[in-house]
Amino acid sequence: MSGAAGKLKSRRGVSILMGLLLLLVCAMAGAAALTAAGSNAGRYTHLRQDQQRYLAVASAARLVRDELCAGEYTASATLREIHTYSYAPPNESGGGGYWYEDWDSPHYTLDPVVANGYTGSFGPWLEGHMEELCKAREVPVEWWGLAGMSQPSEPEALKLTGLGVQAEDSGDEALLDQVKWSLEMGQDYTITARFQLEETDRAGNTAAYYATTLTIPARVETKQDIEDESAGSRDVTATTQSVTVTWPAEGAVIRQA
Repeated sequence: MSGAAGKLKSRRGVSILMGLLLLLVCAMAGAAALTAAGSNAGRYTHLRQDQQRYLAVASAARLVRDELCAGEYTASATLREIHTYSYAPPNESGGGGYWYEDWDSPHYTLDPVVANGYTGSFGPWLEGHMEELCKAREVPVEWWGLAGMSQPSEPEALKLTGLGVQAEDSGDEALLDQVKWSLEMGQDYTITARFQLEETDRAGNTAAYYATTLTIPARVETKQDIEDESAGSRDVTATTQSVTVTWPAEGAVIRQA
Protein backbone atom coordinates (compact mmCIF):
# COMPACT_ATOMS: atom_id res chain seq x y z
CA MET A 1 0.00 0.00 0.00
CA SER A 2 2.79 2.34 0.78
CA GLY A 3 4.12 2.00 -2.73
CA ALA A 4 0.70 2.66 -4.29
CA ALA A 5 0.17 5.65 -2.02
CA GLY A 6 3.52 7.09 -3.08
CA LYS A 7 2.62 6.77 -6.75
CA LEU A 8 -0.76 8.40 -6.14
CA LYS A 9 0.85 11.31 -4.35
CA SER A 10 3.38 11.65 -7.16
CA ARG A 11 0.66 11.70 -9.85
CA ARG A 12 -1.38 14.16 -7.84
CA GLY A 13 1.57 16.52 -7.69
CA VAL A 14 2.08 16.30 -11.44
CA SER A 15 -1.64 17.02 -12.02
CA ILE A 16 -1.50 20.09 -9.83
CA LEU A 17 1.60 21.30 -11.67
CA MET A 18 -0.04 20.74 -15.05
CA GLY A 19 -3.16 22.58 -13.85
CA LEU A 20 -1.07 25.52 -12.73
CA LEU A 21 0.73 25.61 -16.05
CA LEU A 22 -2.58 25.49 -17.93
CA LEU A 23 -3.95 28.26 -15.75
CA LEU A 24 -0.86 30.36 -16.47
CA VAL A 25 -1.21 29.77 -20.20
CA CYS A 26 -4.88 30.76 -20.07
CA ALA A 27 -4.06 33.88 -18.08
CA MET A 28 -1.40 34.87 -20.57
CA ALA A 29 -3.77 34.27 -23.49
CA GLY A 30 -6.47 36.28 -21.78
CA ALA A 31 -4.07 39.15 -21.13
CA ALA A 32 -2.98 39.10 -24.75
CA ALA A 33 -6.59 39.10 -25.90
CA LEU A 34 -7.42 42.01 -23.62
CA THR A 35 -4.38 43.92 -24.86
CA ALA A 36 -5.33 43.27 -28.48
CA ALA A 37 -8.91 44.29 -27.80
CA GLY A 38 -7.77 47.52 -26.16
CA SER A 39 -5.42 48.21 -29.05
CA ASN A 40 -8.15 47.55 -31.61
CA ALA A 41 -10.55 49.78 -29.70
CA GLY A 42 -7.99 52.59 -29.71
CA ARG A 43 -7.31 52.01 -33.38
CA TYR A 44 -11.03 52.08 -34.16
CA THR A 45 -11.45 55.35 -32.26
CA HIS A 46 -8.52 56.85 -34.15
CA LEU A 47 -9.86 55.66 -37.50
CA ARG A 48 -13.30 57.07 -36.75
CA GLN A 49 -11.83 60.42 -35.74
CA ASP A 50 -9.68 60.44 -38.86
CA GLN A 51 -12.72 59.64 -40.99
CA GLN A 52 -14.62 62.53 -39.38
CA ARG A 53 -11.75 64.88 -40.24
CA TYR A 54 -11.81 63.74 -43.85
CA LEU A 55 -15.59 64.09 -44.12
CA ALA A 56 -15.50 67.57 -42.58
CA VAL A 57 -12.94 68.86 -45.09
CA ALA A 58 -14.69 67.16 -48.02
CA SER A 59 -18.04 68.61 -46.94
CA ALA A 60 -16.57 72.10 -46.60
CA ALA A 61 -15.13 71.92 -50.11
CA ARG A 62 -18.46 70.78 -51.55
CA LEU A 63 -20.41 73.50 -49.72
CA VAL A 64 -18.11 76.23 -50.99
CA ARG A 65 -18.14 74.76 -54.50
CA ASP A 66 -21.94 74.80 -54.58
CA GLU A 67 -22.05 78.42 -53.40
CA LEU A 68 -19.44 79.67 -55.85
CA CYS A 69 -20.88 77.77 -58.79
CA ALA A 70 -24.29 79.28 -58.10
CA GLY A 71 -22.94 82.77 -58.69
CA GLU A 72 -22.94 84.93 -61.80
CA TYR A 73 -21.30 88.29 -62.36
CA THR A 74 -22.26 90.68 -65.15
CA ALA A 75 -20.79 94.03 -66.07
CA SER A 76 -20.91 96.35 -69.06
CA ALA A 77 -19.01 99.27 -70.54
CA THR A 78 -20.53 101.77 -72.96
CA LEU A 79 -18.70 103.94 -75.47
CA ARG A 80 -20.70 106.79 -76.99
CA GLU A 81 -19.65 108.39 -80.27
CA ILE A 82 -21.31 111.79 -80.41
CA HIS A 83 -21.71 113.85 -83.57
CA THR A 84 -22.94 117.38 -83.05
CA TYR A 85 -24.34 119.70 -85.74
CA SER A 86 -24.98 123.37 -86.16
CA TYR A 87 -27.54 125.04 -88.39
CA ALA A 88 -26.63 127.66 -90.99
CA PRO A 89 -29.71 129.83 -91.53
CA PRO A 90 -30.58 131.17 -94.97
CA ASN A 91 -28.99 134.48 -95.93
CA GLU A 92 -29.74 137.23 -98.39
CA SER A 93 -27.40 135.81 -101.03
CA GLY A 94 -29.34 132.56 -101.11
CA GLY A 95 -26.88 130.54 -99.09
CA GLY A 96 -27.39 128.67 -95.85
CA GLY A 97 -30.46 126.77 -94.77
CA TYR A 98 -28.61 123.59 -93.92
CA TRP A 99 -27.03 121.63 -91.05
CA TYR A 100 -23.28 121.03 -90.85
CA GLU A 101 -21.15 118.96 -88.49
CA ASP A 102 -19.18 120.86 -85.90
CA TRP A 103 -15.44 121.04 -86.36
CA ASP A 104 -14.73 119.19 -83.07
CA SER A 105 -17.16 116.37 -83.87
CA PRO A 106 -17.19 113.50 -83.17
CA HIS A 107 -16.18 113.18 -79.55
CA TYR A 108 -16.49 110.22 -77.20
CA THR A 109 -17.57 109.42 -73.69
CA LEU A 110 -16.92 106.18 -71.86
CA ASP A 111 -18.74 104.62 -68.94
CA PRO A 112 -16.03 102.11 -68.02
CA VAL A 113 -17.88 99.43 -66.07
CA VAL A 114 -21.42 99.37 -64.78
CA ALA A 115 -21.56 96.30 -62.56
CA ASN A 116 -24.83 94.44 -62.36
CA GLY A 117 -23.67 92.46 -59.37
CA TYR A 118 -22.64 89.02 -58.26
CA THR A 119 -25.67 86.86 -57.58
CA GLY A 120 -24.03 84.38 -55.18
CA SER A 121 -23.52 84.74 -51.44
CA PHE A 122 -19.85 85.57 -52.00
CA GLY A 123 -20.81 88.81 -53.72
CA PRO A 124 -19.54 91.21 -51.03
CA TRP A 125 -16.08 89.65 -51.28
CA LEU A 126 -15.81 89.48 -55.06
CA GLU A 127 -17.66 92.44 -56.51
CA GLY A 128 -15.04 95.16 -56.03
CA HIS A 129 -12.26 93.00 -57.41
CA MET A 130 -14.42 91.81 -60.30
CA GLU A 131 -15.17 95.39 -61.32
CA GLU A 132 -11.46 96.26 -61.33
CA LEU A 133 -10.70 93.19 -63.43
CA CYS A 134 -13.47 93.95 -65.91
CA LYS A 135 -12.23 97.50 -66.38
CA ALA A 136 -8.72 96.27 -67.09
CA ARG A 137 -9.53 93.20 -69.19
CA GLU A 138 -12.95 93.54 -70.79
CA VAL A 139 -13.07 97.16 -71.98
CA PRO A 140 -11.48 97.35 -75.49
CA VAL A 141 -8.09 99.03 -75.34
CA GLU A 142 -8.92 101.58 -78.06
CA TRP A 143 -11.95 102.83 -76.15
CA TRP A 144 -9.78 104.35 -73.47
CA GLY A 145 -7.80 106.35 -76.01
CA LEU A 146 -10.90 107.56 -77.84
CA ALA A 147 -12.37 108.83 -74.57
CA GLY A 148 -9.07 110.44 -73.54
CA MET A 149 -8.76 108.11 -70.55
CA SER A 150 -5.88 105.94 -69.35
CA GLN A 151 -6.39 102.20 -69.32
CA PRO A 152 -6.14 100.91 -65.74
CA SER A 153 -3.61 98.24 -64.86
CA GLU A 154 -4.79 94.76 -64.00
CA PRO A 155 -5.13 94.30 -60.23
CA GLU A 156 -3.36 91.55 -58.39
CA ALA A 157 -5.12 88.32 -57.56
CA LEU A 158 -7.83 88.56 -54.93
CA LYS A 159 -6.82 86.69 -51.79
CA LEU A 160 -8.98 86.00 -48.76
CA THR A 161 -7.67 83.97 -45.83
CA GLY A 162 -8.85 82.63 -42.49
CA LEU A 163 -12.33 81.84 -43.74
CA GLY A 164 -14.70 79.45 -41.98
CA VAL A 165 -17.54 77.22 -43.08
CA GLN A 166 -21.03 77.18 -41.65
CA ALA A 167 -23.81 74.72 -42.35
CA GLU A 168 -27.33 74.63 -40.98
CA ASP A 169 -27.17 70.87 -40.41
CA SER A 170 -23.68 69.47 -39.95
CA GLY A 171 -24.86 65.87 -39.37
CA ASP A 172 -21.82 63.67 -38.84
CA GLU A 173 -19.49 66.55 -39.75
CA ALA A 174 -19.06 67.68 -36.16
CA LEU A 175 -15.61 69.07 -37.02
CA LEU A 176 -16.87 71.35 -39.79
CA ASP A 177 -16.28 74.48 -37.72
CA GLN A 178 -12.59 73.54 -37.45
CA VAL A 179 -12.08 73.65 -41.21
CA LYS A 180 -10.20 76.75 -42.32
CA TRP A 181 -9.95 77.80 -45.92
CA SER A 182 -8.71 80.54 -48.20
CA LEU A 183 -9.89 81.85 -51.56
CA GLU A 184 -7.94 83.29 -54.47
CA MET A 185 -9.19 84.57 -57.81
CA GLY A 186 -6.67 85.11 -60.58
CA GLN A 187 -6.69 87.55 -63.48
CA ASP A 188 -8.45 84.99 -65.65
CA TYR A 189 -11.25 84.77 -63.03
CA THR A 190 -10.27 81.20 -62.06
CA ILE A 191 -11.15 80.58 -58.42
CA THR A 192 -8.88 78.47 -56.22
CA ALA A 193 -9.93 77.58 -52.67
CA ARG A 194 -7.74 75.68 -50.22
CA PHE A 195 -9.07 73.82 -47.18
CA GLN A 196 -7.63 72.04 -44.17
CA LEU A 197 -8.85 70.98 -40.77
CA GLU A 198 -6.91 72.55 -37.90
CA GLU A 199 -6.81 71.12 -34.38
CA THR A 200 -5.08 72.73 -31.42
CA ASP A 201 -4.08 70.67 -28.39
CA ARG A 202 -3.90 71.82 -24.77
CA ALA A 203 -0.28 72.84 -25.22
CA GLY A 204 -1.24 75.21 -28.02
CA ASN A 205 0.24 73.11 -30.81
CA THR A 206 -1.78 73.16 -34.03
CA ALA A 207 -1.94 70.23 -36.44
CA ALA A 208 -3.46 70.37 -39.93
CA TYR A 209 -5.23 67.49 -41.66
CA TYR A 210 -6.41 66.68 -45.18
CA ALA A 211 -5.23 69.68 -47.16
CA THR A 212 -7.65 69.92 -50.10
CA THR A 213 -7.82 72.22 -53.12
CA LEU A 214 -10.92 73.30 -55.03
CA THR A 215 -10.32 74.77 -58.49
CA ILE A 216 -13.11 76.32 -60.58
CA PRO A 217 -12.23 77.70 -64.03
CA ALA A 218 -14.42 80.59 -65.16
CA ARG A 219 -16.57 80.86 -68.24
CA VAL A 220 -16.47 84.34 -69.77
CA GLU A 221 -19.05 85.40 -72.34
CA THR A 222 -18.70 88.75 -74.10
CA LYS A 223 -21.11 90.48 -76.47
CA GLN A 224 -21.58 93.89 -78.07
CA ASP A 225 -24.76 95.85 -78.77
CA ILE A 226 -24.90 98.97 -80.93
CA GLU A 227 -27.70 101.50 -80.67
CA ASP A 228 -28.15 104.74 -82.58
CA GLU A 229 -29.82 107.70 -80.98
CA SER A 230 -30.78 111.05 -82.48
CA ALA A 231 -31.67 114.02 -80.35
CA GLY A 232 -31.99 117.43 -81.94
CA SER A 233 -28.63 118.63 -83.15
CA ARG A 234 -26.69 115.51 -82.34
CA ASP A 235 -26.45 111.85 -83.28
CA VAL A 236 -25.15 109.29 -80.82
CA THR A 237 -23.91 105.80 -81.51
CA ALA A 238 -23.75 103.86 -78.25
CA THR A 239 -21.67 100.67 -78.30
CA THR A 240 -22.11 98.55 -75.19
CA GLN A 241 -19.83 95.65 -74.44
CA SER A 242 -21.08 93.35 -71.69
CA VAL A 243 -19.34 90.47 -70.01
CA THR A 244 -20.87 87.67 -67.98
CA VAL A 245 -18.64 85.53 -65.80
CA THR A 246 -19.82 82.23 -64.35
CA TRP A 247 -18.12 79.30 -62.65
CA PRO A 248 -19.70 76.10 -64.03
CA ALA A 249 -20.04 73.25 -61.56
CA GLU A 250 -18.98 70.70 -64.18
CA GLY A 251 -15.57 72.35 -64.37
CA ALA A 252 -14.95 72.31 -60.63
CA VAL A 253 -12.24 69.94 -59.40
CA ILE A 254 -11.72 68.94 -55.75
CA ARG A 255 -8.35 67.37 -55.14
CA GLN A 256 -6.70 66.23 -51.92
CA ALA A 257 -3.08 67.31 -51.68
